Amino acid sequence: PARRSYLFALFTAEERGILGSAWFLAHSPIPSGRIVLNAAADMVGRRSEGKPDVIFVTSGSPDRERLTKAVARAIASGSDVGVEFLTDEAELQGCDTRPFLLRSIPSLLFSRGALPPFYHSPEDDAETLDYGKITGAGRLIYRALLDLGNQ
Repeated sequence: PARRSYLFALFTAEERGILGSAWFLAHSPIPSGRIVLNAAADMVGRRSEGKPDVIFVTSGSPDRERLTKAVARAIASGSDVGVEFLTDEAELQGCDTRPFLLRSIPSLLFSRGALPPFYHSPEDDAETLDYGKITGAGRLIYRALLDLGNQ
């Protein structure tokens, strides 16, 4: 167990204006001032054009260096997926991290990068997922969050 507590939440309606995560913060079971980190995984089971085995990591906050160092330590302890750090926070603005960032809550986003061509189409089904990549991403996220939870 980590020094800090974890709260897992699944959000809906991201594509309709980030409604789920915004609602969560407006009705949070704990004061938002006690939330020290938001971490989101978005489409980590998809292959990226030209970089199929890579997970992209973006962080937003004045704590960016601390967050990326924790991810780097997670990678160093053994990672099943490649990782690239993105420095552009623009990707954080269109996902469930945005409401947290607006409240100055540091955020980490683990994603596949750009949207696939079949996003939200009839071809967007389970056969397009890479389950090994999902497992590798899960292990990486677990290690990074355990590290951060013990700080």
